[in-house]
Amino acid sequence: MTSKLDNHLGANKPSDNPNLNSAKPEVLRGWKTKLLVLLLCGISFFAGWKAYQARQANACIQLGGQMVAHGQVSICQGVAL
Repeated sequence: MTSKLDNHLGANKPSDNPNLNSAKPEVLRGWKTKLLVLLLCGISFFAGWKAYQARQANACIQLGGQMVAHGQVSICQGVAL
């Protein structure tokens, strides 16, 4: 039994609106957002890591040392602490 108000407002049933039936499931809509968040977190981590390396190198140079690379590790040499 429907009221006059429901008929006037066009009672929103999923079967009445074809756009709702063709909507993608939440899982499919959310993967792009998750991928974007993952990408932004990766970029933020990499930028922070590079900023840390630059700060360490600048501190070494200000103390009169020299950054020496040993493979993937950089060492500050020539600084008397």
